[in-house]
This record gives sequence, structure tokens and C-alpha cells, in this order.
Amino acid sequence: MRLTEIIHVKPSEHLTNLCHLAKNLYNLGNWYIKRDFFNLNNILSYYDLDFMVKRKNAYRNLPSQTSQQLFKLLMKNWRSYFKAIQDYRKNPQKYKKKPKIPRYKKKNGESIVIFTNQQCKIKDGNLHFPKRVNLEQIRTIIKEKLKEVRIIPLGINYKIEIVYEKEEKDLGLNNLIKIVLFKGVISR
Repeated sequence: MRLTEIIHVKPSEHLTNLCHLAKNLYNLGNWYIKRDFFNLNNILSYYDLDFMVKRKNAYRNLPSQTSQQLFKLLMKNWRSYFKAIQDYRKNPQKYKKKPKIPRYKKKNGESIVIFTNQQCKIKDGNLHFPKRVNLEQIRTIIKEKLKEVRIIPLGINYKIEIVYEKEEKDLGLNNLIKIVLFKGVISR
């Protein structure tokens, strides 16, 4: 099962800069998608978008897997928009207004940053970020398999979500039979 540890941290220059760079890349990707959508009536795929932007500075300013995760998030936002439009056409009474396309982030704003389990590591109870981003390690209680780390700007501080996989305990056949029998006795 997937679980998340949430840690709130105070702003730092490195965190602010990282989230600002993520916002720049998000807006650049959104610009490419909007351009193709409105000018060519074409919907870019994730792979096309990644190929088109890969050599741009906004892409290279972040670790490549982080850039790819941002594009996956952007594509998810666009898919949600198209689903909402289809549903709006079938059931307009469910909506107050027509759904709008994904917007650009504010010029001085920030965006979520996502690191994969290949970029971040947990060693000796500390979460280590990629060296390239210059973030300090963070103390964590997690000992299980790390899935991803998300840095979410909240305005006055940042929320770091550490997503990890924890194996569910197998009840076993004997314990399951005992539970069924026990419940059967109570129901009489």
C-alpha cells in the first residue's frame, strides 16, 4: 500500500529557486501544447512535448527526471480538461461554467517539484536529494521502499511529501478462517 509522510519546511533560497524553475518549465510546456491545440488543432503527446523542449534551458535547469515528471503532470491536467469538456457537453447542468483550459502559472509564482525514487535516497533515516539541486537532507521515519518525493509550495512555507510503499501484512489462511468463524459465532 502507498503511504505518504508529510513534512513542512521553512522557505530557503534553494527551495524557492527550484519551484520557480519548475514553474518556468510548466509554463513553457503549456505554451507548446496551447500553440499546437489552437493553431494546428493538434494535441501534443507527452513524448512530442518532451522531444520539443528537451534542449531548452528551462528543461535543462532541472534534473531530467524532474522535468519529465512535470510534463506528465501537465499532460494529466490537459487530459482532465478534455474529460471535463466531454462530460460538460453531455451534462451541462453539473457545471456552473464551461471548463477552462489549464492556465499558466503566475510569472513570479512557483510550481510543484517531483523527484523519483531514482533521484532521492533514504540513508540512515535521512532523505537525500540529488546533489544538483543543493537541498539539505531531511530527517524521516521511513524505512520502506521510496516511490517519489513532491515539494509543494504553500505560499509561506513548503510541504514535502515523501511517498513510499509499505507491504500489507498477509493475514494468512488460518487467521482468515478464524475471523470468518468468529464472526459466524457472533451472528447467531
